[in-house]
Amino acid sequence: MSLELVLATLALTVAAMAVLLALGLAGRVAQLEQDLRAPRADVLARQGLALGSDVPAVAMEDADGRPLDWDRIRAGPSLIVFSSTASEPCKDFATSLPRFVQQFPEWELVVVSRGEMATPHLYADGRSRLVPDPQGDLWKAFANAVTPHVFVVRSGRIVGKAITSKWEEIEGLTHRAPALSETAANTPASAVS
Repeated sequence: MSLELVLATLALTVAAMAVLLALGLAGRVAQLEQDLRAPRADVLARQGLALGSDVPAVAMEDADGRPLDWDRIRAGPSLIVFSSTASEPCKDFATSLPRFVQQFPEWELVVVSRGEMATPHLYADGRSRLVPDPQGDLWKAFANAVTPHVFVVRSGRIVGKAITSKWEEIEGLTHRAPALSETAANTPASAVS
């Protein structure tokens, strides 16, 4: 076998390996991009406190300087929403909050934001609290890292949760979330979220 033939074979083998490697990397990159656009349910279920968890109480004040009444919030029904003014879905979600307050007047609404508090006039109903959390104390207590993240609270426990900005999903979550008597303390996170 001549040296030219060996070199040509080696060059073709290297080229074929490079093509296969490039295709494999491109496929993996495409999968990673898809995962980032649409996170898997098991990843989302691990975000935040688990269903059945006790609601943590963190000494905080709302945007008007009033301390949060954790006894009232824990008694529920309450909707705790983690939001960010830097997030487009959160901005869209904020426009549906007055609708929530009108449709569910018996619910406590607590909106927690690390960013600037953009729309305090939306929360003038007396049952809603806009809570600035620049240090992230509530975010840490709820093991939260994403927005908009919604927690449904009844009888001191988290009975529903979702990462969503869609009004229909929030409305459905409030109807689906069972009372504590209907929920086992160790309900898996996928049951309601």
